[in-house]
Amino acid sequence: LHLQSVVMPVRSIAWSGGFLIIAVGLSNVFQFLYNAYLGRVLSLEHFGTVSLIGSFMLLAFIMFGGIAITISHRSAQLFGKRVGMPYMQWWMRAQLAMMPVSFVMTALWVITAPFFQYLFHEPSMLPWILVAPVWIIGTASAITGGLLSGTMRFGGVAWMTLIEMGMKFVFALLFVSLGFSYLVYAALPAAMFLSLLFGFLALKKFSSVAEEKDSLPAKGVSRRFLGAALLGQVATIAVLTLDVILAKYYLPADAAGEYALLSIAGKMVFFLGGLCGQFITPLISEREGRGENSNTLWTQLFSAGVGVLLIGVLFFGFLGHITIPILLGSRANAIVGLLPMYSITMAFFSATMLLATYHQARKHYSFSLVVFFLMSTPIISILMLHASVAEIAKAMFIASSINLSVALLLHEFLSYREYKKKQELSTATSDKKRILIYN
Repeated sequence: LHLQSVVMPVRSIAWSGGFLIIAVGLSNVFQFLYNAYLGRVLSLEHFGTVSLIGSFMLLAFIMFGGIAITISHRSAQLFGKRVGMPYMQWWMRAQLAMMPVSFVMTALWVITAPFFQYLFHEPSMLPWILVAPVWIIGTASAITGGLLSGTMRFGGVAWMTLIEMGMKFVFALLFVSLGFSYLVYAALPAAMFLSLLFGFLALKKFSSVAEEKDSLPAKGVSRRFLGAALLGQVATIAVLTLDVILAKYYLPADAAGEYALLSIAGKMVFFLGGLCGQFITPLISEREGRGENSNTLWTQLFSAGVGVLLIGVLFFGFLGHITIPILLGSRANAIVGLLPMYSITMAFFSATMLLATYHQARKHYSFSLVVFFLMSTPIISILMLHASVAEIAKAMFIASSINLSVALLLHEFLSYREYKKKQELSTATSDKKRILIYN
């Protein structure tokens, strides 16, 4: 009875995983509504500041993503190994360990606020002050979401995601409607706090179901794994932003705007791969924690990811001349001819990140390092090809092809090396048995 209360049935995991996929899709809708609404009601200067703060927040979410993946990996391992682990105590220990980091980052954010205010010619330092709590709340939320994910509570993660993105839009709507548009920056930390509160209650409820008899694990999270997770987050942000920045630098204003539209269309494909990628770390880590072979599970997850990416390439690439103008407006007609190639490009990048996530869960840290350095290929390619939107799109296609080819070769090499090790171990065990029988 105790085992049944702690280890979730496969059907329950499947349903909660499906709900998480739906929640991620709805959260993207809320994010679109948030940007669209503020873009309509705020002045261009005010909306520009909102976008600036949002860009700076990417740095924070690199850290949050790395923490969440690391906690998810470690808790999934423990979830696979044992029953009755004191999750709330482990959550508290992780919070205390990361609290100094979050406070230091908050202090640095506030200290450097006057410099950025001067650098970007902002009339007030208030936006930086209002979003400062994000560093503390986001760290706590990343630990909570990572622990829920690692213990297969995908429904809890889904609700945290929906609450954060949905309430951010609601708070922004309220601030502007009540005449406090200067407080719209506080929508993010307020929404994140509500999300954290729900996550804490969900985790506490789960912990009350599991009998917490065992002691805390002696070994905490791996710093090497955290470093690899942070590299993965940086690589993802680099894929999604560097080409837009370089296009803005090299191209005229109108052409740079066209490339921005092309980039938005490509991101739709890229994020489709992430719908399956978010399950790789907890499921693979849990299987490894049980001491079982995860190759079959990985094949299923990767096949699902590739299948979703192919659907994205079809709808946003080869049928992009129909779908993208509907989603992005008539101005997107200028880039429809590049959509098939660019959608394949982003599918290649997304598949590369799926491979990196899997090997990160397997603690193949060299793979994460290689993928991180491969993110220089888009920069090199664009430095060589940047005369037009089409040339930059071609440069990105070349870079993505190189990245995926290297990632696949490295994946096969690591898989073959692991296979040889198992063969050698099996041979050695067999020889020992023969000697024992002979004696």
